[in-house]
Amino acid sequence: MKRNIEKEMTLYTVQKPPSWEVFDNAMVDMYKRMFARYFEERSLIPKKNLVEVKYEDFVSSPLDYMEKIYTDLDLKQYDENKEILEKYIASQSHIKSSKYKIDPQLQQHIYELLKETIDRWQYSI
Repeated sequence: MKRNIEKEMTLYTVQKPPSWEVFDNAMVDMYKRMFARYFEERSLIPKKNLVEVKYEDFVSSPLDYMEKIYTDLDLKQYDENKEILEKYIASQSHIKSSKYKIDPQLQQHIYELLKETIDRWQYSI
């Protein structure tokens, strides 16, 4: 996979792209800084302006979570939009989330790099 990405990167750059290792480290660093800043500043967001929903929970029960989102954001139109939401959710029922097999060593490496975020949101590895 590494080689394919490096090869593809050269197709979309004018200059020689950085090595995969440099690119990978930069992406991990950016992710860590972005979420560190988010965790620092999310308390500045009024409670009625932010809802955090775990993807797996939402996918398992989308209508329930839409109601939670409407309620938490104090949106009044849930009842009038419920039928539209139900139809949309039904129209998307054929879509299945991709499942990936990740090498256990890579999985552990990712966890070590992103432990704070993974633990904070209680994701399993």
